[in-house]
Amino acid sequence: MIIIARIISIDLYFMSGGRKKGLKELGCDWGFLYTIKLHKRYKLNLVLCLMYLGYLDDSGQSSFGDAENFCLSMTLIHEHEWKNAYDLINKLRMDFIEFLDQSQEIHMKDILNSKRYDINHKVEKLSQMYKLILEINFKIISCVIVKPDIENKELKLNEIAFTRLFEKTSLFLKQNGSNDKCIIFCDREKNEEDSHRCFRRLRLNGSKYVKEDYFIEDIVFDNGNFRICLQIADMVVVLIRRYIKALDKENLNELDQMFLNIFPKFCDKFDMTSDGLISGYGITFYPKSSEKEIRG
Repeated sequence: MIIIARIISIDLYFMSGGRKKGLKELGCDWGFLYTIKLHKRYKLNLVLCLMYLGYLDDSGQSSFGDAENFCLSMTLIHEHEWKNAYDLINKLRMDFIEFLDQSQEIHMKDILNSKRYDINHKVEKLSQMYKLILEINFKIISCVIVKPDIENKELKLNEIAFTRLFEKTSLFLKQNGSNDKCIIFCDREKNEEDSHRCFRRLRLNGSKYVKEDYFIEDIVFDNGNFRICLQIADMVVVLIRRYIKALDKENLNELDQMFLNIFPKFCDKFDMTSDGLISGYGITFYPKSSEKEIRG
């Protein structure tokens, strides 16, 4: 098992006359205290923080250039589950090598828009891919922006969606009953400057509903060591947007039907209420009047 933990405090003291300090005295009210005996007279205290790895991805355009919904989604993988996720995505890449691009990654947009494969082949292979990632333990928190229902066309859609994710992810971490924090990874091209600016402002000032800071460091863009799991986030965010789109579509094709059939299998991976309500928790809608009732 790989432990991706951050040492946030080191305390070295004499055993003779010394005493074991609590986390508060070490300058931290969360994490785990590990004591390592270095010598009969010395001990080393390490305060370690366990965390979630948040993989951020979007689907659709974060502008009013079209009438398609814009979706921003966070896929949360606890560090204890990261190695399993990493191995399964490697398996997915090997099993579906025909879809790998030059960077040896699988991108949903490329598959869906490809002219090389007919729709039946896409449905068959994508269904198998989604079945594989169902084996990974992760949580989903997302925001769907319904652009046709927004009157003010000057709004910054990416900032609205990112703020919703910041709030809902913070509440998830708080209500999860643990002291886990979260570090966010994102592809470099995904509104990097806007996301940096919005994230720093939220961490510094909080939002209307969240004042606590549950995150570690700034957003990590295009980090090769962790990039592989961004492919899970890519598959998840496309699934959400295409499912929402298919709900309102009259003439469904085979791909639309596939997304309608697959989405319910992922419902238990969304943050939700005790009675199974996903809307407003695992999926938020903007504007609020556009919300659809989705249950697990």
